[in-house]
Amino acid sequence: MAIAHRRRRWLTGANSLLMGGLSLALVGALVVLADAERWILYASPLTSGSVNEDLKQVFEKAGGRLIKIHAFSAQKRDRFAALRDRTLRDRLQWMSAFPNVEVSFVDLDADPDTARALGVSAYGTVVIQANGERVDLSERALFQTTEAGLEYIGDPALARAVARTLADRPTVVYLLTGHGERTFSGIGLSSMRTWAEILGRRGVDIQSLDLVTQGPSVPKDADAVWVVGPTAPLSPGEDEGLRAYLEEGGRMVLLVEPDGTVPSFLEGVGITVPTGRVSDELQFFPHADRPVLENRPHAVWTRVPTDVRTMVSGAGALSNVGGRDTLVEPILGTRTAGWLNTDNQPGFDKSIDRPGPWEVMVSARWTRQKRESRLIVAADADLFSDDLLAEGPGNALLLDGIVEWLSDDPPPRPSDESRVPLHPLALSNANLSRLKLFFLGIWPLIPALVGFYVGWRRR
Repeated sequence: MAIAHRRRRWLTGANSLLMGGLSLALVGALVVLADAERWILYASPLTSGSVNEDLKQVFEKAGGRLIKIHAFSAQKRDRFAALRDRTLRDRLQWMSAFPNVEVSFVDLDADPDTARALGVSAYGTVVIQANGERVDLSERALFQTTEAGLEYIGDPALARAVARTLADRPTVVYLLTGHGERTFSGIGLSSMRTWAEILGRRGVDIQSLDLVTQGPSVPKDADAVWVVGPTAPLSPGEDEGLRAYLEEGGRMVLLVEPDGTVPSFLEGVGITVPTGRVSDELQFFPHADRPVLENRPHAVWTRVPTDVRTMVSGAGALSNVGGRDTLVEPILGTRTAGWLNTDNQPGFDKSIDRPGPWEVMVSARWTRQKRESRLIVAADADLFSDDLLAEGPGNALLLDGIVEWLSDDPPPRPSDESRVPLHPLALSNANLSRLKLFFLGIWPLIPALVGFYVGWRRR
């Protein structure tokens, strides 16, 4: 009898030990998974009360015209992917309450056919279609990452995009031709087909401009003129036509090569292009002609993180003296360690080369008529070529910023009212360490102490 009782106690103890070990292993596995996956619980971040007033008004004033909005999912490996997707779903749900608005949320990985049909390849893109027009918004126009986490800033951008598609007249951009400039219908890596596609998705109508055959004056419907890499001189009449357009409050982007043709009106603005090409010891490997540049403080970088780099190819430098009533501001330039290479030889030669920093892109503003004149100049005609838009991490973002800056109402930095902090309920490193200590260290001791106490009392 005593042996059977002792055996039963041993079996009970062994069973308790086995179950305790299995429970400990299960808790350990859960902690490891929590550490690897960081399970996150999301509360609803957006409510109808958090909608920007401008966004409300633009839908209310649509006049029954059909608006289609397609939102594409974030990249799964993004640690905020689920939060971004949930936020867009909440906003789409609010939009769907309007009878003339059709919305859809598309998983870019699960439904590539829809993305392909709409020409979307970037995660987090939102496509707005209305009135025969289309505008695409990138993920960076809708969200921004701060030290505190993720913030939704998309309502003002959505309002502007919907308003642009509903506008009676699209934005018109002219691309100067006739002097060997880059064209959006060309071929090769220097072509600007991608540039045209990006602007087209923003609702921009791109037209060619030949001031010889169409007349010396820029058309009245021009919202901006782009002059990209002329290789032959402009005639005095063409040069005067562009200068007059700027003086009357026009908007222009001038991208020149350091050894190419520079329109003479640029000197009147106070900007010159010295001989040579910028260099730096830091380069985009394996390209020796692509130095790493720095973003200068400027409004075009409003929605671009400071660590995103813009790529140039064989870029020159600008000397931005500026005129008496002209404000010239740097946008992109070399590091202090960079230099202007004047002999086309590798390395810095202090007897010939000119030390930095040097500016590669600048903007100029002045007002002589009712409307402010705005000009952007860069010493690299390939800055927005197909090649650099594909390889440069910041080139497409810079293009977005330039288009906004050239407009009459560029978006301000998001105000406190338009920011919606998105706070997931997630395990921090400190909390996870405390859970590990409790479940793997303290929790197993609790049943052991209880068992020891029960055994001691039974004696």
